[in-house]
Amino acid sequence: MTTLTQRDLFEDEIISTTDTSYIPESIRIKPTKEKQMKKAKQVEVSPAAQAITLKAIEQAQTILHAVKAQFVIVLPDGTRFEHGELQVKEPAKRLHKNPHGLFSGHYKPYLENLEVGGIAQIPVGSFVKNEFQSSLTAWMSANWGSKSYATQYDEKSNSIVVLRYK
Repeated sequence: MTTLTQRDLFEDEIISTTDTSYIPESIRIKPTKEKQMKKAKQVEVSPAAQAITLKAIEQAQTILHAVKAQFVIVLPDGTRFEHGELQVKEPAKRLHKNPHGLFSGHYKPYLENLEVGGIAQIPVGSFVKNEFQSSLTAWMSANWGSKSYATQYDEKSNSIVVLRYK
């Protein structure tokens, strides 16, 4: 049995807490190189936590190799264990057409003090009507509850008329 130090997680080979001689060298998984590790967020972990984490990873790798699976394991500190030709894609960031708060900054002054039974006429201006109305109704549903208002687009004045009835 090997004793782990904090540095052991960042070595270029797997540090075993159990005998792994039964795993062929050709399929042993190695963490990514030091250059990639520098990019990863560093997390302080006790040696005991490191040891049990590596033991669990080794067991998982043994099982995954037995069923001939491809896999990528990424630890919170950025250490990666890979087997096969899988590529981990970063989650796509949604691109927004308008900056956050653009629509709400326009319609909130009309709605913040609107009482039940009140009517507000909110000019659409140069905004795309459907996008503006979608943002408007989402705000009203979140703040007043669904089915508590009605909206209608007025083409003549290029505005959305809101009736709050609950």
